[in-house]
Amino acid sequence: MPNAVYIVIGIVALIVVLGVLAVLLTYFNLWIQAYLSKAKVSIFSIIGMRFRKVNPQVIVINKIKLVKAGIDSIKTDDLEGHYLAGGNVTNVVSAVMRGTRISSSTGALRERSIWRVVISSTR
Repeated sequence: MPNAVYIVIGIVALIVVLGVLAVLLTYFNLWIQAYLSKAKVSIFSIIGMRFRKVNPQVIVINKIKLVKAGIDSIKTDDLEGHYLAGGNVTNVVSAVMRGTRISSSTGALRERSIWRVVISSTR
């Protein structure tokens, strides 16, 4: 009888481990892209996005764009919040990148200020 209990526990543990691996492998590609691009997005953050009904691919790709453009002041949570508010993250990120390029030549605004201006104009 005790052997049957160990077998059942082993089967349940195997199912749990396979389930965790399936979830991690689903988002591993996005995490690798973010990691190799130096965009700080954790695998658990990506999994959490799915639970919050946020498209992780949209957030990660746009975070990579921002980091590659040299804009580190906009956090992943800011992008997620904008997505949850119904905003178009891709358009806003493009506008912030353009605004940063323009402001760097004139020395006027910083990235965070541009983010606030663009977000307030899209509401």
